[in-house]
Amino acid sequence: MLGYDRGQAARIKRAISRATDVPERAIVLAATHTHCGPRVAEMAMPGEIDPTYRARFERTLVDVARAAIAAAREARFRQATTDWDLAINRRTPTPSGMVMRPNPDAPCDRTVTTLWLETQDGTPIASLTTYACHPTSRGGSLIGGDYPGVTMAALERDCGGVHLFALGCAGDIRPNFVTDEGGFRPATVEEVFARGEELAQRVRAARDRATEVGPLSLRAERAWAALPFAALPTRERLLAVAQEDRSPLRRLWAERMLGLPALPASAVAELQAMRLAHEVALVCYAGEVVVDYAIWVKRRWPACVPIAYCNGSVGYVPSARIYPEGGYEVDGAYPYYLQPAPFAPAVEAILREATGVLLDRLGIAAADGEADD
Repeated sequence: MLGYDRGQAARIKRAISRATDVPERAIVLAATHTHCGPRVAEMAMPGEIDPTYRARFERTLVDVARAAIAAAREARFRQATTDWDLAINRRTPTPSGMVMRPNPDAPCDRTVTTLWLETQDGTPIASLTTYACHPTSRGGSLIGGDYPGVTMAALERDCGGVHLFALGCAGDIRPNFVTDEGGFRPATVEEVFARGEELAQRVRAARDRATEVGPLSLRAERAWAALPFAALPTRERLLAVAQEDRSPLRRLWAERMLGLPALPASAVAELQAMRLAHEVALVCYAGEVVVDYAIWVKRRWPACVPIAYCNGSVGYVPSARIYPEGGYEVDGAYPYYLQPAPFAPAVEAILREATGVLLDRLGIAAADGEADD
């Protein structure tokens, strides 16, 4: 599915915690962010949410969590990495501004990390694979899991067990399906299946080189960070957009903003860090965090795995590096997430500080000589 809104995420976490006695700080709702799944979150998007489907979806998450607790068993923990070339940065500067075109010279994180849980004889129980590439291979109205769905189904078919996917910091990264002219194009269904199977093959091959990590030492922490918005729109501007804008989604955004008692000055983002073993942790961000955050986390805490699109989304979260460039991720997408304005450049410093505090609370030390620059 695409993502969770903040009210929904809080509601689901409460329900799972009540059903399992797992504290909410140790529950991560990670969306694969496929753009071909039924919508369950409040956003300015075409169509309406089916309340019956959404209620069933939320109940299913609670049932799955309860079943997972009941099925708990002893396991060993191994970690494997490989790389994959599907991802490419989608921000290309032009004389007329930032456009969405493949940019091989811009930052990208093509590392595939898989955490394996196995029996003592090596039989897979479960795995979690992370990769930073927007599941936007296709659009349209066909329902599917994009490349992550194909990969997880292939691993379950070939390895047995339960296999999960979490999207990395892919806010400005998408699949490198391109036209002869060098622009992006939708993939065919056959191409999506072929690339998803290819990733599964890479994950299976990397498992042969996996290193054992342990002993398991589970601990979770979470915090909230207030991410400030840039200048808020005036009421006059909102009225003009609501009445005159050609985009029905932007008109919907303006109407929703006009219906608020006051425009918020910030969005509250949930951050989580989960220690799995000594020096190994997941760092979980809300929203469509761009790749610069992953590069920073991995440099400063090499054993940490950054995951975005977790819990209640706060929309796109740009970095200070790309903020002056503008573009969709900086100042174009916020209306779709029902935010009043783009984020201010200070959000990266705020998230960096909050990340460091959480990992320090878990006892995860930064790499020697890595300054937080």
